[in-house]
Amino acid sequence: MRVFPRFRRRARLARGACIAAPATLAFAVGLPTPTTGQAPGGGDPDRDLRVVVTQIAGATIYVDAGSQAGIETGDTVSVRREPGGDAIGRLVVISAASRSSALTFAGAVFAITRGQPLFLRLSGGAGPTGPAVAPEPGAPARRTPAARGPTVRGRVAIDVDAIDSRTEYGPGPDQAVERRYATPVLRFNALVSDLPGGIRVDVSGRGSYRYASPDAAAQPMSIRLYSASIDKRFSTLPLHLRAGRFYNPYESYSGYWDGGLVRIGGRRAGIGALAGFQPYRWDQKFTTELPKLSVFADFSAGGGRTSYDIDLSGHRVDPRNGLERHTFAGLSQILRHDGLRLSQDLQVDENPETGEWEVTRFHVNASVRASARVDVRAGLSRRRTYRLWESVDVIDYARDRAKLGLAVRSGRSAFVGDVGLVRVDDGDVGPAVSGSIHLPFPGPLGLTAAGSFWKGDRHEALALQPGLSATWSRVRVNAGYRYYRYDYEVSGTLTHAVQTGVSIGLDDGFALLLNGTGQWGEGLRAVRLYSSISKSF
Repeated sequence: MRVFPRFRRRARLARGACIAAPATLAFAVGLPTPTTGQAPGGGDPDRDLRVVVTQIAGATIYVDAGSQAGIETGDTVSVRREPGGDAIGRLVVISAASRSSALTFAGAVFAITRGQPLFLRLSGGAGPTGPAVAPEPGAPARRTPAARGPTVRGRVAIDVDAIDSRTEYGPGPDQAVERRYATPVLRFNALVSDLPGGIRVDVSGRGSYRYASPDAAAQPMSIRLYSASIDKRFSTLPLHLRAGRFYNPYESYSGYWDGGLVRIGGRRAGIGALAGFQPYRWDQKFTTELPKLSVFADFSAGGGRTSYDIDLSGHRVDPRNGLERHTFAGLSQILRHDGLRLSQDLQVDENPETGEWEVTRFHVNASVRASARVDVRAGLSRRRTYRLWESVDVIDYARDRAKLGLAVRSGRSAFVGDVGLVRVDDGDVGPAVSGSIHLPFPGPLGLTAAGSFWKGDRHEALALQPGLSATWSRVRVNAGYRYYRYDYEVSGTLTHAVQTGVSIGLDDGFALLLNGTGQWGEGLRAVRLYSSISKSF
């Protein structure tokens, strides 16, 4: 029996839009903000890999190239805006799947915008960052480098996040809520390679303590382990084994695992299976209530100017806590040729309420390098969330979007813009516009600005975020303003915020980051202070 499904969908939509809309403007003003790569050419001592920023979340930058393009967890890469150009900074690879990677700043923060093309300098040598790759059958044997001890690469950071807020629901003194939070956090990730037998160990996680004012509910202690795995690739057999907590590097649909992976095949093609359990998503705790099984196949062809990658996978989660079984499948393809890139993602889920298969994830994206400095791109997407923990409306409302855009770069300047159409919850089609720009001034100053607007039949959102930055050697200072307005039928919200921050790259891999934010609006006031000191090794 469905209980007011339309009302529930609207409530979820309004709540989600209020939280998610400002994130679409994330860029390097105030907080460092969260990108398509080419297949490795092979044999080059060093090369610049072209990637595109696909998402920005806090200090995490997501790019659309991964292990198949030569990016490995634990790598530290220098970043350039043009191939062979001057480095603008360094990034550390937090995690690398087959076709995507998550990175964070290693030292001073620099301006990055969503959709911006970047060039990562990769080393072609058999260094400590890359795993031993099983050779293709019949390929000539490679010379084994001299034995050496284990190599450890990673990053550790200590953050402190403090928030003081006041929310007023009415004119009365009992209609105001004041809350204070202070959260020190220890974050870490480490990759240990060159262990006996070619084994690699990957560990990442965080521990935090959260102080909260008496009237604010909070769990004081929190320890979250994001990865803890042992990895072994055989040099004499086309076999790859992995066990522990990890993300499958050969497909992008099954998420994180507590279990084991077996893959048979070489670098170009393989088949495999995974078995284990799905961790709790809200706190990453281990549980045996969600046993999970996956099978997959992957294939890669070409390299250099032209390459093609595809993976196909099937998945099943069989909850032991009374929830419905989740069965789904995924297909991804990427074709690259010179300046042309075509990509496609498709996920279909079995609806436990109807027994029918429904498309929950569909993305088709194309980009063409019109010139050395201009990329033209287009995309079509549909996204529906599968809510495993619900008993009704398990597959959420659809979010559809079609877009056409440009990415223009010239030296240190960059512009990214998209125009398109959106539809939410099968409502009316509305316009959507987004863009960001970075302009350097003479001397150390630079202007960075971003904005977005979208409108549906019951929703409308506008966000603007201009800012200035100044860079001297390894010191970067920035300040900016954020305007955000969201209207939902008869209600809405309007907020303003001022952000300022400084990042300093220190010696021996240390980096310091300080940020402050003040936010205000009708019935709202909040102040946030954030600091982080990190050490890359």
